[in-house]
Amino acid sequence: VDPISMMFGSGGIPGMNQSFSGGGGGVDPMSMMFGSGGMPGNSQSFASSSSQHLQQQHQQQQQKYDIIPRGTVVSLKGLVNAPDRNGDKGIIQQHNSQTGRYIINLSEDEGSSVEGRDKKTMSIKAANIQQHIQVKCHNIQHKIELNGTTGTIVSWATSNGRYCIYITSLKELVYLLPGNVILANGTVAQIHGLQSKPELNNTFGTIKEWIGDTNKYDIQLSPQQVIRVKVENVRV
Repeated sequence: VDPISMMFGSGGIPGMNQSFSGGGGGVDPMSMMFGSGGMPGNSQSFASSSSQHLQQQHQQQQQKYDIIPRGTVVSLKGLVNAPDRNGDKGIIQQHNSQTGRYIINLSEDEGSSVEGRDKKTMSIKAANIQQHIQVKCHNIQHKIELNGTTGTIVSWATSNGRYCIYITSLKELVYLLPGNVILANGTVAQIHGLQSKPELNNTFGTIKEWIGDTNKYDIQLSPQQVIRVKVENVRV
């Protein structure tokens, strides 16, 4: 049984037809649930996955570097008042600056109840959103064949502090530490565990660049502020 089908339905994880190199052949066994266009906002290269969206926002008014882009594929997690919706998948429609919540367009699931299917949107806190974004594996010592491969984040395992990632080329799930995962430029991520500037913990920012020599990110918090953070202190 395909574990991705079990978690995301027969359609699999959207956006998995994209590769960093553009190579490969055959048919991806996980057909996209969002049509042949793949994951919204994820049709560009790794280094510029969200650049077009960022440029559009900048043209409108002052950039919001702490807002997850519209069109990002997500699933719900940690909901207490509606635990039956945990695991439901959808797309970010917009961010409500007054409430600080995201409006999520939920995908209909044939297995869900009639009541659940009727509710096509939900207003969700950032803490209850899991982004399903494409990443690249890096500096893995115990399984070096994974280095350079790409996949999609399925979930975050709090118990062991690892991402669960579906590796496209291998068609398997792996669990990797944040230090072994490279997030794309333009990704909006959350800062955790800073000792030198604890006041920045739990804040969101946009990744500008990954610095390979030091394995750190330059993260834009505002038009005036860019900080350099270890990859271990950044999560999505």
